[in-house]
Amino acid sequence: TEINSIPGLTVITPQGAMYVMVKIDLAAFADIASDADFCHKLKWEESVEILPGECFSYPGTVRLVITPPHDILRAASARIAAFCQRHRK
Repeated sequence: TEINSIPGLTVITPQGAMYVMVKIDLAAFADIASDADFCHKLKWEESVEILPGECFSYPGTVRLVITPPHDILRAASARIAAFCQRHRK
């Protein structure tokens, strides 16, 4: 997926879900302290809302819903990529 090509993020392949979990390599980012911090900053900087994995007892990850139309998902992926680029070490 497009998310897998973003340095610092790794998609955990789902098995028939309407969402994917994405592992965050926190060491790859200069100012991201946790999955919740990643989600909070992403929402305010790029208007993309995702859920922190800690909500599901899976810290260090985020959950992305994959049911929107492909053009919406591509736009969100581009915003996530821009966000990650800005915060990368």
